[in-house]
Amino acid sequence: MKILYDHQIFYIQKFGGISNYFYNLINNLKNNKENNIEVFAPLYINNYIDSLPKHIVKGFKINLNKLKLNYYVNNYLFDLKKKNFQPDIIHFTYYKIRNQKNKNSKYILTVYDMVHEQYPHYFYKDDTTKEKKQACEYVDHIICISNNTKKNLMERFNLPNEKISVVHLGADHLENIPDIEAVIKKNYILYVGSRKGYKNFDNFIKSYSINKNVNELFDVVVFGGERVKKNTLVEIKKLGIDLKKIHFLNGDEIILKNLYKNASLLVYPSFEEGFGIPPLEAMSQYCPVAASDINIFREIFNDACLYFNPNSIDDISLKIEKILNDKTMTDELVNSGIKRKNFFTWRQCAEKTIKIYEKVLNS
Repeated sequence: MKILYDHQIFYIQKFGGISNYFYNLINNLKNNKENNIEVFAPLYINNYIDSLPKHIVKGFKINLNKLKLNYYVNNYLFDLKKKNFQPDIIHFTYYKIRNQKNKNSKYILTVYDMVHEQYPHYFYKDDTTKEKKQACEYVDHIICISNNTKKNLMERFNLPNEKISVVHLGADHLENIPDIEAVIKKNYILYVGSRKGYKNFDNFIKSYSINKNVNELFDVVVFGGERVKKNTLVEIKKLGIDLKKIHFLNGDEIILKNLYKNASLLVYPSFEEGFGIPPLEAMSQYCPVAASDINIFREIFNDACLYFNPNSIDDISLKIEKILNDKTMTDELVNSGIKRKNFFTWRQCAEKTIKIYEKVLNS
């Protein structure tokens, strides 16, 4: 089977959940000699795919991120690539799909979440669902990364059940990452990812500020996300938090694994997600998790974390303190987390995905 992955996410993201998904998927498919796999990204900025074999990734890594220029160059060359390679499967990595179908190719699209559609007030006014909806209607089959995303997608776009399959992501990619000496040598609560809007960082940091039993004994480490702006620090200081207790870090998976391994707790307060890899990553490193009580997290984490109301600062604060002060609960969460994360491997994700390719190709 000839499988082609397009350039879209790889010229947008240096790091990120979506490009990490495709890297791990492809990395687990590449050893099957029956598959001829290519990632066609003529101009890309992504760091993950540098680790794939050179014969799979067709493109050049650039430091200059000119999105419009990269988009037009990549699209032009991708159209030529489709004609020459004649793939059986074209798997698009994002939602901009040009209306030029290959006669013998089947088109696959992964939908990661419906957050933009459910929480439009957290995004720019010109942010539109048009491209995603058109892409979903245009492709031959859609993969959703959770049952919750599939349900929301069907309801929003009125798509038939048989056009959509669910394939959960993996969370075992930190297993072969080397261990290093502790990055932060203090007791700390960990927050991972973006701090924008629906991620609900504001309620989390407020819950930390009101609980003296917690903030006197524990720092907060914030990993990844946007560049820290001055007004962010001003708002944190207004809450009465000593800025020396808040550590903003960025880095690779070696740093991230270390932070999970040494954290007293991961807090994941989002109002909505498509899946939620950080809590599973934390579980794999014996780190207890407190997370929002929302449908997607109940689906993925089951009983392996302590849930809180993401709209209630008091409840977030209460649940954080409860875990930090109760060793029996912490041990139970860690044990449940280790069992739960075993349900989500990249090998399983790849095996289910290739079966979908085969089914679509033979339909």
